[in-house]
Amino acid sequence: MRDLSPTRVRWQILAILTLIMLVTAFGRLNLGVSAKYLQEEFHFSTQTMGWILSTFAFGYALFQIPWGWTGDRLGPRRTLTVALLCWAILTILMTVVPILQPGPWWNLAVDFAILRFLAGAGEAASYPNANKIVAFWTTKTERALGSSFLLGGVGAGGVISPLLFAATMQRWGWRSSFIISGVLAIIVAALWAFYARNTPAEHPRVNEAELALLDSAPRTSGSHSFRVSGTPWRKIFSSRSVWALLLSYVCHGYSPYIYFTWFFIYLTKVRGFTVIKGGLWGSTPFIA
Repeated sequence: MRDLSPTRVRWQILAILTLIMLVTAFGRLNLGVSAKYLQEEFHFSTQTMGWILSTFAFGYALFQIPWGWTGDRLGPRRTLTVALLCWAILTILMTVVPILQPGPWWNLAVDFAILRFLAGAGEAASYPNANKIVAFWTTKTERALGSSFLLGGVGAGGVISPLLFAATMQRWGWRSSFIISGVLAIIVAALWAFYARNTPAEHPRVNEAELALLDSAPRTSGSHSFRVSGTPWRKIFSSRSVWALLLSYVCHGYSPYIYFTWFFIYLTKVRGFTVIKGGLWGSTPFIA
């Protein structure tokens, strides 16, 4: 007798996707938490530290569209795997910059900034491709819930990472925050590559009932709908709604940027908090 109850593979895919978003939050916060130690060890000014912290955001912003295009061409499974591995390796390389470049402080600052820019570029693949997975792997009534999984992963990473990094840095130094972030990303990338598929139709554990529930027709990994020549750019950028959405997102993105970068430094250097207490209070904005 055929099993008529749908499998629940889609929730397992979303769980791994949540872990991906969690480790990406680790990748954004590790420098913000460890910046106090870098400033003290290498005598970086606040302005220099600001440039190093900002380059991640530049890379992240510039590579959203290219990674989205890559996901359309190669499929989000392969794209997310490669991107995770890239930024994980670049994050770990932050720990060896002072060894490979023992020159003046400004050389170190440039090298740190370049690595953070490239790490941000790698992490830019997360949202475009995660949203594509949510679109493929949820029903229309589950799509909002699926998207909330992504935000929940980022929030969980924001809560955990300041507490974790504050404790490990006190014991093993600032390099521990980058090593932990990179190693966890490699583990999650391996899990994602092993278990995930681009669409439910490609997954061997999805039964016909779940496939029918998701209304998923077989697609090839390289199927995509993106066409530069067919995109109505003039219509898009002449829309008031589009500009209002862009403005609102700029305003929304500014405040999380402060918490990802300067909040821990402010708590420890300006307010005089201990590292552990700074980690505790640094996690509170992400709870909300």
